[in-house]
Amino acid sequence: MTNGKHKCPVCKEHVFGRVNSWQECPKCGWVDDIGGYIWDEIDGMSENGISLSKARQIYKEKGTILVSNEEYAELQKAGKVDTYDEEHERRLDEIYDAEGYLDKKLSELMKQWEEEPEEK
Repeated sequence: MTNGKHKCPVCKEHVFGRVNSWQECPKCGWVDDIGGYIWDEIDGMSENGISLSKARQIYKEKGTILVSNEEYAELQKAGKVDTYDEEHERRLDEIYDAEGYLDKKLSELMKQWEEEPEEK
């Protein structure tokens, strides 16, 4: 990552110009919102409305994350997109509430972005 440039975490094709740019990836539709990276397993924590992990699953199936509610329901029914139960949500709450989680997650993201090859 140079000057905050980093690849889209969903399609890995588009390069965002800076971290938390709020730009929409023209390839898959992901909005570059830091909340989506930090709380990557929880829906509704970013402008995208769905978690990063679900966005990746949907992109794998549809080639975009911009799907209708009906298409999303079909993917869930077919087992192509995770559905979360209360136990899963409780475990995530414990992880995200842990002391130092945010600092650790941001450090991991910065390291990951620094290791990405630059687009020429």
